[in-house]
Amino acid sequence: MNQKRKNVNNEATLKKSKVLTFGEKKELCLRHQENPSLSQEEIGKKSRVKRNTVCDILKNKDEWLNMELNKALAIWISNALSANKTITGEIITAKAVDFAKLMNIEGFTGEEELAKEREKLRELISNFDLEDVFNCDETGLYWEVTLLLTFKATGSIKLPALFIHKHQTPRDLKGIDKSKLPWIIFGIKAPGCKRLFG
Repeated sequence: MNQKRKNVNNEATLKKSKVLTFGEKKELCLRHQENPSLSQEEIGKKSRVKRNTVCDILKNKDEWLNMELNKALAIWISNALSANKTITGEIITAKAVDFAKLMNIEGFTGEEELAKEREKLRELISNFDLEDVFNCDETGLYWEVTLLLTFKATGSIKLPALFIHKHQTPRDLKGIDKSKLPWIIFGIKAPGCKRLFG
């Protein structure tokens, strides 16, 4: 009988679980780091959240433990994009390492995050023949113009570049036979564009 009451009380407590702030999520991750022997259920009881919530938070522990770094990185990325600069995963990782040094965050290399992403990609393409795998990436050419480039993983096929502009026919290309150009023009105001790129 007492055991049933305990279970009912525990369930009632968990139903009243609060939403954790960013700071509380960081605290939870630190508690887990300092006491690795604590189970997720025990950590959840101390923070008044369910075990699966603890599990979700710990999956993203790097994000919560390095919040200041992530904020600085988000601002840097936003400024770089506003300045129309090209950003790659490697550039972001290098910048994150620079910020980590400035903030005295020890042992941060950023390699772990990159390695995870590469492993996910390897796992994904392992199900396909390389002849069926393409790499597609966009790059800013100049103001209001983006190029979308696509290549086969084996290098045997290169698709025509997709020239993305605000208008279907940019002013400088009026009167030119578009079918003879080495790229495909795509106006972002064209029908279907919002569905593809929006």
